[in-house]
Amino acid sequence: MSKLSFHRRKLVRAVAASTLLATVVIGWPYLPEQTPQQDVSAIGDVDALKDLYQRWQDVYVQTGGDRRLALPLGYSKGLSAQFTEAAGQAAVDLIDGSLKVSVTGLEPQQQYQVWLIDNRPGAGQNVKPEQADTLLMVGELTHQDGIATLEMALDLAQLNGMELDLISVTRKGVSPVEAGLLYGAPTLFQRMYHSSRSATLALRQDSAPEALTESASPFSFLVPKAHAIPQNSAAFAKLVRDGEILFFEETFAGNGRTCGTCHPADNNFTIDPKFVASLPPNDPLFVAENNPALEDLEVPSLMRELGLILENVDGFENPGVMRGVPGVAAMAVSTTPEPGADNPTPMSRLGWGGDGAPGDGSLRSFAIGAVTQHAPQTLARIEGQDFRLPTEYELDAMEAFQMSLGLQQDLDLASMTMNEPLAEAGRQLFLNEDDQGNSVRAGKCHSCHADAGGNVSQGFLNVAGITPPGDYNLNLDIGFQDIGDTLGRILEPGLNPQDQGVGRDPHPSGVGFGTGAFNIPRLVEAADSGPYGHDNAFLTLESFLGFYFTPEFVTSPAAAIVQNIDGSIGPGGPFANTLNINNSEMSAIAAFLRVLNARENVRQAVQSMDNIYKVKRKASHKRAYNALLANIDDAIEVLDAAKLGPDAVLYLKKCRDEVARSKGKNKRRLRKAKQYAEFASGYLTEFKYR
Repeated sequence: MSKLSFHRRKLVRAVAASTLLATVVIGWPYLPEQTPQQDVSAIGDVDALKDLYQRWQDVYVQTGGDRRLALPLGYSKGLSAQFTEAAGQAAVDLIDGSLKVSVTGLEPQQQYQVWLIDNRPGAGQNVKPEQADTLLMVGELTHQDGIATLEMALDLAQLNGMELDLISVTRKGVSPVEAGLLYGAPTLFQRMYHSSRSATLALRQDSAPEALTESASPFSFLVPKAHAIPQNSAAFAKLVRDGEILFFEETFAGNGRTCGTCHPADNNFTIDPKFVASLPPNDPLFVAENNPALEDLEVPSLMRELGLILENVDGFENPGVMRGVPGVAAMAVSTTPEPGADNPTPMSRLGWGGDGAPGDGSLRSFAIGAVTQHAPQTLARIEGQDFRLPTEYELDAMEAFQMSLGLQQDLDLASMTMNEPLAEAGRQLFLNEDDQGNSVRAGKCHSCHADAGGNVSQGFLNVAGITPPGDYNLNLDIGFQDIGDTLGRILEPGLNPQDQGVGRDPHPSGVGFGTGAFNIPRLVEAADSGPYGHDNAFLTLESFLGFYFTPEFVTSPAAAIVQNIDGSIGPGGPFANTLNINNSEMSAIAAFLRVLNARENVRQAVQSMDNIYKVKRKASHKRAYNALLANIDDAIEVLDAAKLGPDAVLYLKKCRDEVARSKGKNKRRLRKAKQYAEFASGYLTEFKYR
C-alpha cells in the first residue's frame, strides 16, 4: 500500500472520531454575541477543515461506513449517573435495520436495557437526555461468558423518523433521564455526510452487487442530519468561528473558566509556570484559591510551580492525578488508536493516557468531561446547578475549531534538509540514518515519533505485530511512572499520587490505577510547549531527552520493542546500545526539534496574517492579534535559546515589528510582515509533507 494510502487511512480514523457538526441553528442562546455573518476566525484554518472532511468522506464511502454505523459505548463524565468500567460497541445496519450491541464489564446479576435517544432542541435543552427528548427502549442485553449482547431488527414504524443522537445502556426499568450508564453518539462527519448525500446510497462491492437508492435504505434517517447546512466555505467558516468564540468565552454557567483558560491561544494552547505567573490573582484559573467551595478542585502549589491540573481520570470516587495540559494542535493526524487496541477502541487517543475523552472517546465527548471536571461551581457537580452541559451545536462547533488547528499532514523528514547544520545533524540522528540514508543504530526517535508526529513508525508496528499498516498513536509504557522523586512529588509528596496512565484497574504494583501506559505526544510543537512528560517532570527540552538514557526507560516495555526494530540486537539485549548517541548528539536532536518548532510557529503566523484583518469582532481580533505576536515571539525564543538561525531570527524580529505596527489591521504592513516571515522560513528549512 502506498504512503498516500497509509496517510489517508490515518486521517479517516482520526477524523471519524471527531464530530464537527456543520449545523445552521436559529437562535442558539449561548454564543456570547451575534457576530457579522462575514466574520472569520484568524486562529482556526477553515480550508484545512474542509480538506479534512473531504478526505474522510472519500474513504468513508469506500469502506462501507455509509451502511454500517458503529458507535463505541463507555462511561461519560457529565452524562453517566455513576462510574463504571464497562465498555462496548453498538452497530446499526442502515439497510436492513439490524442492531448489534456488545458490552463487557457489566454486573452479570443485573439486567440492562438499550435506549435510542433523539435530542430535541429548545430553551434549556442540552446534550444530556431530558424529558423533552424522544427516548425509545429497544431491547435488553443478554449475559453470556462475560459479555452482554443484544441482536435485533429495529421496527421501522416504531422509530417513526427519530434521529439517533445518543445510544445509552441503563439498568432495567431506569430511563437515561434518570440514570444512564454508557453512552455513544454518531460523529459529526457522519452527520454531515448523510445530510448531504445524493439519492444514491453507495454500498461496498463485497456487500451488494447493486447500488441502492435512499428509498431502499429505510434506516438511513437514523443518522442525525446536519440541519441542512450547505457544505461550502461560508458554512465551514461560521462553524469554526462560532467554535472559537465558544472555546475561549463560554463559561457554561460554571465557575468562570472557559476551555481557553487552560488552552490559551497565545501560549500554544497550554499553560506553564511562566504563563501562570503572568495571570492576575482573580483569573478563573485560580478559582480553587478564591472560592472555598472549590478548594479541592486543584492543587494550587502544583498548578503555579509546574502548570499541573487535577484530573479524575479514574472516576470522581477515585483519587485524582496531576497532569500537564496537552496542546490541541494537529489532532487530526495524531490521535488515531491502533485497531483492536482496547475493548472497545476509543475514537481518539486524547489526554495523556489516551483516555481523556469520556463515552465514545471522541473529541466532541471530551468537552462534556472537561466542563464537568473543570467548570463546576461546587464539587457536587450537579448538572443544571453547578454548570450546564453544552448543546449539540456547541459541542460540534468547538470540535470544528479544534480540528482546524495545526498541521493537517505529517512532515516527510526523510526528504527534508535543514539549513542549520546542527539541526541537520539532529535530523539524521532522529531518523536513525547517516548522510547516505543508510540505517544506523542512533537515536531511533523516529520509531515512536514518526516524522516528529504522534504516531509510531512502520518498523515499530512490524515488531509489535500491529496490523493493518497505518499511522497510529499508541499507548506505551516507557517507564515514566517509575521515576521516584518527580518534581511534583518533591514539591507536594502527599498531593501528587503516582499516575499509572490508561486504564481504571489497580496497577499490579499496588500503587495507582492503570496499566502504566501513556500515549505518544507530538514533537513538532514540543520546543516551546514545556514542561515535559504527563506530569511536567522535566522543565527543559534537553532534560526531557536525557530521560531516554535512564534505567527507567532502558528497562521499559516500549524500549524492548524499539531495540529490535533494526534486527541487529536480539530480545533482551541492552537497549542503551541501540541509542548509540552521546550528549552532544542529543543536543543536535534538540536543535533539530527547535528548528521544526520555529518553522511551525512561522507557518501558523503566516496563516493568521492572511485572515486577521478580516476579523471585525473586537474580542476575536484581539485574541488573534495576541496569538499572532506570540507565535512570532515563540519562534524567536526557541531559536535564540540555542543560538540557532541568526539570520532567521533577524527577519522574525522585522516581521514582529511590522505586525505590531499593523495592529493586525493594516494589510500593507501585514503583507510586508508575511514576506519577512517567509524569508525567515527559508533560512530554516522547507516544509515537506508525506
